[in-house]
Amino acid sequence: MKAAPECASCLVKIFTHEASLATEDPRKREKVIRYLYAYLARNFSLSRDPYSRMGPALEGIVKKVTGSDDPYQALKEEANARAKELLTGAEVGDLRRAIKYSLAGNALDFVHIAPDDAYRIMRETMKEELEIDDTEEAVRLIEGSREITFVGDNAGELYFDLPLLQLLLGAGKDVVYVARKGPMINDATVEDVEALGLEGLKVVGHPTFGLAWERSPRWLRERLLRGLVISKGQAGYVTMTEFQPPQVIYILKVKCECISRDLGVRAGAGVVKVEVRRRE
Repeated sequence: MKAAPECASCLVKIFTHEASLATEDPRKREKVIRYLYAYLARNFSLSRDPYSRMGPALEGIVKKVTGSDDPYQALKEEANARAKELLTGAEVGDLRRAIKYSLAGNALDFVHIAPDDAYRIMRETMKEELEIDDTEEAVRLIEGSREITFVGDNAGELYFDLPLLQLLLGAGKDVVYVARKGPMINDATVEDVEALGLEGLKVVGHPTFGLAWERSPRWLRERLLRGLVISKGQAGYVTMTEFQPPQVIYILKVKCECISRDLGVRAGAGVVKVEVRRRE
């Protein structure tokens, strides 16, 4: 999905907020804002997605100016702890309910949603009807696939992916979980996923939000073309739709007007969308 004009102001908002978490120094915050606008003036483009290159570069500005390597660290730790507590003792016996848990976890996005609202929205998502609901087709694809690449999203959310991951591994699937190579806003990192302690789960770090094709190693690109992809969140949707893997299940809570227009749903909608394409 290519950037829309309003993506520029949204990116500034995201990383200005990150700067406010990173430092209380008004001069550093001002410097971040000036550098963000300067970068976008030179590099913003409607011909590519806003996450694969612009996002990491803008976050690099925040970290360099403020000196903070992980501004969201405290919020991520809270998200992981609260999500783990919420999921303790949860029994999820089938793929349909596990997919719904995974979707509910996508509400834990402190970039777009205030923390207190996130947990309320998460609980509501478990009960609501989806505006795009390809769950049955998703279940058939999962059951018929041996290789599954799971593109993760936020910290905390990964605990809501846990029931689905356990079912996949329990069924003997070859599962690779793609997380962030290092701290990137509130995204789950390789270390966060490894802390789940799931035996048999392979974890790989990626340097961009979502999963950018051109910045993925060859073995991962081949895997994406060969097997099934489960893509979590908005960044996954934006980057994955650019190269359109043959089989993908998008699981996301829509928080952005641009993505809501692209999907044809309202902002706030829950989506489980399957796309299957034939490769020539």
